[in-house]
Amino acid sequence: MQKFTARKPRDWFMICSWVALIVIFAALVIYMSVHVKDLLDADMSSELVLAQQLKQSGGILSANWFYSTEVRVLNTQLVYSLFFHLFDDWQTVRVLGNVTLYLILLASYYFLCKRLSITSYFPITAAILLLPLSAPYFYILLYGAYYIPRVSILFVILALLIQPPYKPGRKAGAITSTLIACVLSFALGLEGVISCVLFRSPSWRVQSSWFASSRVAGKQR
Repeated sequence: MQKFTARKPRDWFMICSWVALIVIFAALVIYMSVHVKDLLDADMSSELVLAQQLKQSGGILSANWFYSTEVRVLNTQLVYSLFFHLFDDWQTVRVLGNVTLYLILLASYYFLCKRLSITSYFPITAAILLLPLSAPYFYILLYGAYYIPRVSILFVILALLIQPPYKPGRKAGAITSTLIACVLSFALGLEGVISCVLFRSPSWRVQSSWFASSRVAGKQR
């Protein structure tokens, strides 16, 4: 007698989440491509000027550039200068550079979700991450791509600091993750105090609150 196996029901939430992420990502790229000419003003194009200068000098830091707010180390200039080696058109460099930065943002966020064991929620939360939640958020982070490298690095640092349950033989991996997080933190520190204000200070507060609540719970037992 032939046996029939029950078909696994489709996860429509997951399917709709991925569709939403793809549609929002495509809409953001299309909007960026159509309105890229509006980004070539003095404020926005300064990042491209720096990237082109770094492409000509062949480095990642410039001694002939007066940085406006903070030194750019692991920042957008690395991505834009890479595309300046391939294209001369500034609008092409801006569009391809921003698309690359969006992918870096999504990849770093997926890494964080994987360390938190919540990858099933990645597509819907990543779609929200790409939405214009406010005018400054859209103009600065998504449209201008100013802080995407910094946010991506913070996602990676946070993911590296989330250690899985201890098992024999994993000590080396935990040490390696901590060392990489320290190197990335040092690189962010070279760019100024903004990472401390946006990430370190809130994380210290959360850790302090968790430690205090743990001590109180321990005494109550």
